[in-house]
Amino acid sequence: MNDFDAPFPQNCYQPPRATAFRILLKATVCALAVFGLLFILLLALLADFVGSDGRVKAVVPPQAIMTINFDDHFGEMRGDDLLTELAEIKSQSFYDLVKAINLAADDDRIKAIVATIGSSPLGMAQIEDIRQSIAAFRKSGKKAYLFSSGMGSFGNGTGEYLLASAFDEIWMQPGTDIGLTGIDIEVPFCGDCLIKSV
Repeated sequence: MNDFDAPFPQNCYQPPRATAFRILLKATVCALAVFGLLFILLLALLADFVGSDGRVKAVVPPQAIMTINFDDHFGEMRGDDLLTELAEIKSQSFYDLVKAINLAADDDRIKAIVATIGSSPLGMAQIEDIRQSIAAFRKSGKKAYLFSSGMGSFGNGTGEYLLASAFDEIWMQPGTDIGLTGIDIEVPFCGDCLIKSV
């Protein structure tokens, strides 16, 4: 019993190669099945997350004030791709902003608009659309207020001031600047360059 000529005793059971292959094949199939089920579960969770709206629908109280920050970026198109869905900050399009103001004009729960502006990335055409929406909101008998800590202190506040003029009241900090430069257009004339010399 104490005589060991080999690392394992001779009477130790060793399975044949076919049995070892079947055990390895079963273990591989089971592992692939488990990984496959986990992958399908992960795909189902991801599809549910992307397919759902992802936005929390807030209940509007009987009396509410709509707040807008015109310094935010409002793109022309809504970002509905996968990376935007996974981001924590939901982007709003310019269409969403105008639609929200127009819907607030007809909603009896929204009593006023309070907005802020400083250095807005909005273009002049976008500002005109917002001005029309604010005018429709005010025509419904509701008030619109704007606060600004300064509009274009270096001379580029014309668009901000044009947007501010659509509101009932403009509130500003004492000592702030409004830089008005007007609208300018410049068209290069290349007529002399195109004349063919003979």
